[in-house]
Amino acid sequence: MKKIAIVLLLAMQQAFAGSTYSTEGYGYEEVEENVDDSEESVYGTVHKKTYVTENASNEYRSGFFWRMTTGLNIDFGDVWKESYKSKEAADFSVAGDIFSFQIGANLKRLYALYFGVDFAVGSGDYCFYSYDDGCLEADLFKFNVNVGTLLYPFRSVPVLRGVNFGASVGFEGEFITVPSTRYRDETDMALDLPGVALKTELGYTWDVSRRISLGVEFNFTFNFLISLNEEDDRLGEDTDVSAEAYSIGILFNIMHR
Repeated sequence: MKKIAIVLLLAMQQAFAGSTYSTEGYGYEEVEENVDDSEESVYGTVHKKTYVTENASNEYRSGFFWRMTTGLNIDFGDVWKESYKSKEAADFSVAGDIFSFQIGANLKRLYALYFGVDFAVGSGDYCFYSYDDGCLEADLFKFNVNVGTLLYPFRSVPVLRGVNFGASVGFEGEFITVPSTRYRDETDMALDLPGVALKTELGYTWDVSRRISLGVEFNFTFNFLISLNEEDDRLGEDTDVSAEAYSIGILFNIMHR
């Protein structure tokens, strides 16, 4: 009986040990498998989020916009003056420097909306129609306060991504002075009219950092000057003054968008 009891106890012990070993082994494999799945899930999620963020920031970001430009500006125009006693007609051509600053918002790197100011100074000739070689040296000052937009329409072709088109409309004042024909070392106001300036532009920019670009620009501006009745320095009496003018510019710019 004692031998039978000992045999039964040994058999039960072996059966219990085998059951415990099998259970522990299964649990270990399950835990290890879960750890692997968790690591794979974590790395996959991080990789996916990184890709989406980088793509969005490079191609479709919006934000603050500013641009500064400077370069050559050339103004052309015609002036007509008529008073009770006399008439006068002249044209002018003036070349000089122009400085512009715009500030606004960049939307998806597709276009920008801005508020801007332009200042131009220069010198040239003011020539009368009624005299042979009757030209005076002329100095010009002009300002323009405007609102405008800048458009980058090309996305799919890399070489064309820097091409941009722009337009603005604003209030301007145009002033031209010439040497006085009556008094030595004095100047006369040949033109001082307000008006509306409509500017169109074509340019190209190169990105030099994530937000900063450098570029060149060609623009053409129509100057719709308002006719006024005023006292003219040269004619010395109330005079109806009217004029039309336009300008072209070749400029360099730095831009944040």
